[in-house]
Amino acid sequence: MWLFILGCFIGGIIGGVIGVAQNFNIKRLLFFADFKNSVTISMISTILTLILALTAYIYLRSALKNNKVLESNIYDEEADIYERNYNIHFNRAQILILISNIVAFLNLFIIVLGHGSLNVYFIALIPVCVTAIISIINGIYIHKLDSRMPKLGDKNYTEKRLSVMDEGKRHITLKSLFKVNAVTLSLVIVGLLFLYFYSMATGDNQSIGMLVLIIIFIYNSLTYTFKVAKYYKN
Repeated sequence: MWLFILGCFIGGIIGGVIGVAQNFNIKRLLFFADFKNSVTISMISTILTLILALTAYIYLRSALKNNKVLESNIYDEEADIYERNYNIHFNRAQILILISNIVAFLNLFIIVLGHGSLNVYFIALIPVCVTAIISIINGIYIHKLDSRMPKLGDKNYTEKRLSVMDEGKRHITLKSLFKVNAVTLSLVIVGLLFLYFYSMATGDNQSIGMLVLIIIFIYNSLTYTFKVAKYYKN
């Protein structure tokens, strides 16, 4: 369902851009984010993020109910069913929250792409606020689902989060994180080169974007390297 919603949203964006392009008005194409269009786009994004957030909340509530049943005295066969339902509903909630973030970020991208005004930029932040609220609620529910889970803002959040996982889940998590880190570094390098050549070809200064990517690259690469070096040093 959430993939269908996201597909409709992206399809609407593409269709809208094509519709504008058919008028052969370049200025209108590049500056389409006037107040009316921006409010419409932001309202659609807000409605989508609200639907995704509410659905995620329902799944979190269901996961909590299944978890409470697991903590009571039930037979092994029933425990397997409730544990499966708990994992499915919890993972669906996390996916929906991630998709709501994607929708909110796409909304910001569209407004910036269309050269929206300053007032429009504030309106476009509404979906981001919605996703921030559901993310906070998600953090609270994670602690409710497992009291061993660290609270939001905990100094050793990552270590405590890994410590409550079983060996299988910890292995999958660490393996996935390692792959994601490697791919992220590669994408950052590609992004840096793209901005460099784009700036060189168009004369449009992309130094801020390049600086952000450099900071991300330094943090991701050196943090991992220093932690590994520190481990072997000790």
